[in-house]
Amino acid sequence: MQRRQLRRNRTIATGLLLTMAAVFLATGAVPEPGFWTALIHAVAEAGVVGGLADWFAVTAVFRQPLGLPIPHTAIVPRNKNRIGEGLGAFLERHFLTDALLLSKLRAIDPARRLAIWITSPGHADAVADRVTRLLPHIVHALDDEEIRVFTAGALGEQIRTVDAAPLLSRGIGLLTAGGYHEAILDRMIEYGLDFIERNGERLELAAASGERRRWWMPKAVDQQIAHTLLQGLEDLLHDLQQPGHNARKKLLNAIDELARDLAVSPEQRARVEEAKLRLLAHPDVQAWLASVWDQMRDATLADVANPSSKTRHAIATAVASVGRSLLADEHMRERLNGFFEMVVLGVLPWRSELAHFIAEVVRRWDERALVERMELTLGPDLQYVRITGTLVGGFIGCVLFLVSQAFP
Repeated sequence: MQRRQLRRNRTIATGLLLTMAAVFLATGAVPEPGFWTALIHAVAEAGVVGGLADWFAVTAVFRQPLGLPIPHTAIVPRNKNRIGEGLGAFLERHFLTDALLLSKLRAIDPARRLAIWITSPGHADAVADRVTRLLPHIVHALDDEEIRVFTAGALGEQIRTVDAAPLLSRGIGLLTAGGYHEAILDRMIEYGLDFIERNGERLELAAASGERRRWWMPKAVDQQIAHTLLQGLEDLLHDLQQPGHNARKKLLNAIDELARDLAVSPEQRARVEEAKLRLLAHPDVQAWLASVWDQMRDATLADVANPSSKTRHAIATAVASVGRSLLADEHMRERLNGFFEMVVLGVLPWRSELAHFIAEVVRRWDERALVERMELTLGPDLQYVRITGTLVGGFIGCVLFLVSQAFP
């Protein structure tokens, strides 16, 4: 488009100049020119002078006219570096100022515009869709081994810093306050009874054939002792199932006492802390902590690949909720706008670097490419200068001729 417009305007300007030159030659060849012939000749002569002068001026901006090494021509290629520096300095001094950028930022209210955009139909889903499309690429770009080490270290460090005893005390307290501890106890008792019922014979045989059995004691006696112990354990579990049984009451009281001791007893707190550290040092626990990343990664990748992804739905819901809250809460918008202003003010000290960057980019441009870009941008309007110069020159020639005739 720009190239076509430049070619058209250049053709018009050159055609007008050639027309003036042809008229000038034609009227100059008349043997005895009359008043009108002389007037037209003067107009054409001045038009040719004006057109040639403006052609020279316009051409000299971008290149040397006719390839001649005339001083102060080819202004753009000769001053390429200075143009880049001037452009960068101009932007730095007149556009990237604190007052100008902050006033513009406050006028557009970016937080409100963001909220309106988010709450527009389909935009929250579009954001969620793009995020979930990007997630697999981010996950695959990560180094699994480094993430495993980091996850294990980070989770382990977080667990180490947690005071487990008060946490356990509050947890047990919440369970006992709602009566949930009895339900958990009943489930554990049922599990124990079921385990004994299904594995009783194997337990008795294992106890009878164990390495610690005395050589002088018959195997049948060992088996009977194991049977008696298992029977006693089974009876105890049945007793613990009875709501009013003394053993059950003692166990429930012990649970309540444990909750109180965990909250106030330094000894209990030290035991829990020691047990926690021993547990964290166990290789199986370390391996499990490291595997957390693998589980999270696999679950995330499997979910985002699903057309009805819960991750995508959760992100869309969260984005839409943020947009509605932001649109309804003026104070939140003011805080977000304040954040945007802080970011702008933080970037502004780097504006000199931006000016240097612009100057460096222009310095690296090829001279021909720079001339072509600027000529395509400015050339069509500069051709109007040539057209205007030719017409104005002709008008001035007309005025001067008339003045010379009026005052011979």
